[in-house]
Amino acid sequence: MFDSTSGYAMSNQRLKVPLKLLHINETSYTDEWAKDNYKYHHFFDETLNESRPLAGERDLKEWKAKAILMTHEIKQRGMIAGRYELCRVAKEDYGLTIPGRLDSNSHCTDIDDILCVVTNPDWYYDDINQKRNIIYHFIYGLTRPGNNIWLINAEKKWMEHKGIVYDYDSLPTKKKTRVKGFVYSIMHSMFSNYVQKTFRKKMFLHFNEFVTVREKNRNPSNSSKYHYQKHQFGNNNGYIVSRIGNDIEESNLSLPKLLNAGKNWVNDCKSQGYSLEMILKSAEGFYHGKKLFKVGAQDKVNRPNAVKEAVNSQLLNNIPDDDCQLKEPSDNVLKHLKQRHFHPGTLQKNNLFRNIMYTIIEHCCYYAVNCFSQ
Repeated sequence: MFDSTSGYAMSNQRLKVPLKLLHINETSYTDEWAKDNYKYHHFFDETLNESRPLAGERDLKEWKAKAILMTHEIKQRGMIAGRYELCRVAKEDYGLTIPGRLDSNSHCTDIDDILCVVTNPDWYYDDINQKRNIIYHFIYGLTRPGNNIWLINAEKKWMEHKGIVYDYDSLPTKKKTRVKGFVYSIMHSMFSNYVQKTFRKKMFLHFNEFVTVREKNRNPSNSSKYHYQKHQFGNNNGYIVSRIGNDIEESNLSLPKLLNAGKNWVNDCKSQGYSLEMILKSAEGFYHGKKLFKVGAQDKVNRPNAVKEAVNSQLLNNIPDDDCQLKEPSDNVLKHLKQRHFHPGTLQKNNLFRNIMYTIIEHCCYYAVNCFSQ
């Protein structure tokens, strides 16, 4: 029995359909697909019966339209379930609350609330490694085996309403539990793509970086625009991706070499007897446009107005041929910088040079703290 008001099958009988009956991409529904799968049309339309043969082009159009409509419906229900799970994890696993919200319920109720929290510099830079792990969980963890029960339940509910089950008869027994059907695949693809793109765009806008599990793009036109740094997100491998400007590219100097130049400056400071506090204050002042104090026989260095000037300044003298390894700043350094509002979240949007200078100086501070702690 089919309920015309809800569009769902009401019978306890389950009709078997192919594992890959419907497509993720609506443009994949061709006339050939419609002909090959027309025998399943009556499963989803109460006006049809099994004995009705394919009459012509009109039948194919109706079947394709029905398939597209169901694909949209599956995507929508997957998104609803995914957003609900995202908010549940944000509240129950991480206790995220909206900054400044005065009512009693300050927990995140939609994805915009979550984005409001994770793009807050005070939240992000307070134990940055932990916050990157949380964002990684939001983007990739929710659909991983063991965490995807919400997705399995959403698939099951839609299929029960339609009165269908997958036809596993042609599959070996060992594969039946591993192969995903079209409902699961469509829901997974829609939600994953949406969350990844949304978080990547927001993180890039606010922090000039985003997290990903995908390997570096091998396209020569793109590979020079982004810096891929391998990173461990809990027990999972991935990358932190940041943009590299054309001026850095033209200078033939990589970001690790720039960071190594800053490390050399710290070593010179320490050898001349400067204290850790003096080094940190000078580095912070350099970021805000002041001069670095004189180290030995070196001249004071002004903060340049362009990256190309920066790579030609005395801060970058004596750069070695080999790259140094990028290091994660310690929590103490990040706390020191955050307390002085010294992080990319306070920078002007799309100001590449200031973001690069922040990275260099942050590295200097981190290295200085390590030097004086030994």
